[in-house]
Amino acid sequence: MTPALGRQSWPASSSKRLKIRGLIKRTLIVTPASLSFQWQRELKDKFRENFEIIRSDVLRANYGSNPWQEKNQVITAVSWVSRIDDANESLLRSQWDLIVVDEAHKMSAYSSDKETLAYQLGEALSERTDHYLLMAATPHKGDPENFCLFLGLLDRDVYGDVRSLEEAMKQHDAPFYLRRIKEALVTFPDPETGKVKTLFAKRNVQTTEFQIDDEEWDFYDALTRYVEDQSIKAASDNSPRGRALGFTMAMLQRRFASSVYAVRRTLERMKDKRERILADPEGYRQDQLARKLPEDFEDLPEEEREKIVAELEDVVASVDPIALREEILQLGKLIAQARELEEREVERKLVVLKAVLTKQGVFNDPKMKLLLFTEHKDTLDFLAGDGRDGRPLGKLLKWGLSVTQIHGGMKIGDRDTPGTRIYAEREFRESCQVLVATEAAGEGINLQFCWFMINYDGTLCA
Repeated sequence: MTPALGRQSWPASSSKRLKIRGLIKRTLIVTPASLSFQWQRELKDKFRENFEIIRSDVLRANYGSNPWQEKNQVITAVSWVSRIDDANESLLRSQWDLIVVDEAHKMSAYSSDKETLAYQLGEALSERTDHYLLMAATPHKGDPENFCLFLGLLDRDVYGDVRSLEEAMKQHDAPFYLRRIKEALVTFPDPETGKVKTLFAKRNVQTTEFQIDDEEWDFYDALTRYVEDQSIKAASDNSPRGRALGFTMAMLQRRFASSVYAVRRTLERMKDKRERILADPEGYRQDQLARKLPEDFEDLPEEEREKIVAELEDVVASVDPIALREEILQLGKLIAQARELEEREVERKLVVLKAVLTKQGVFNDPKMKLLLFTEHKDTLDFLAGDGRDGRPLGKLLKWGLSVTQIHGGMKIGDRDTPGTRIYAEREFRESCQVLVATEAAGEGINLQFCWFMINYDGTLCA
């Protein structure tokens, strides 16, 4: 299933039927952390079902008791409950009538001897319920063994090996596997003609390619030399520190692909942290002992990921004063180059973006609904910043567009509380032309009224 289908509809309606028949009372829904609130909101608004989200604060508040056993309708996050021992142990002391897992492909394992924490949780949950529903838009990753293990969460014996699974798929006879795609959804037949119409309009996707200019190439080359130099050092260090440094270097390249402003802000933070390490190397050593990239990093909420990335920017290949001073010098030169590019105000991607918006009539249409997506909060500030507290005044605001924003640092809130995600959703629906958003806009926010979207990172994809 996909978000556009209303992922809550099918399990919610199935749950209602099972309740009426007296087959279920206790329901657990396991989701990615970023989707927990969306499930809670949709189930309450559309089906009048009240579910409580259990996370660390709820567990602490119920010290001495087990909220999993006391509450009958619960939502929780797979990343949290699979890696936090207290949460995992208390959950596995409870039984459920129905367990629903959203984005269930995150529970897959690559082999029987390489089981992730999420897969181990999936196995344990399968033994604690009579009704187990796994929902995934991409259950098959092209690896038959992976898919076989995934289906084994439902029944270990139905597919004894990869060969039996492949035979069942060939004959289109695969128990426990039901596929529904958005393109197949249609209206009820017209009473007079009997004809049906598709529910979803066909998407028209266009990629706008562009070439960065000579000065941007010079900066890219200098950044690449720095990244390659640090990556070589990271590769020679097979420890959590080495892997964390490698991750940070890869993140630098991605931020350059997003905006010069984003990569410049990252370089400035890295330079500042290295100067502090140079001043207190022993304090840095003690602080780094337990620092590593979590296994489930991609599944964490955006706010947690940003915090981890900020911490990993501290990681250096060596605390040797000479090496640190040399790296600080390199970073200073890169920052100066980036600032020169920004001061020209002719960043190639920005020029192309304005041309695309002009061609689509965005500047002349006050009712336009444009969603502009970026992975990086710094790029969001570059495009939609309010000019306060060190943030720049966003380019879209300078161009005269009405703009709002959603990012991981904002609380969910409500329609009447400015600065919250639900308020920004309302603002976008009722008065703003453009919403600039990070992945947080997919966390409980309904943007079905928006008809034009641009992915700003990399090449422009509209």
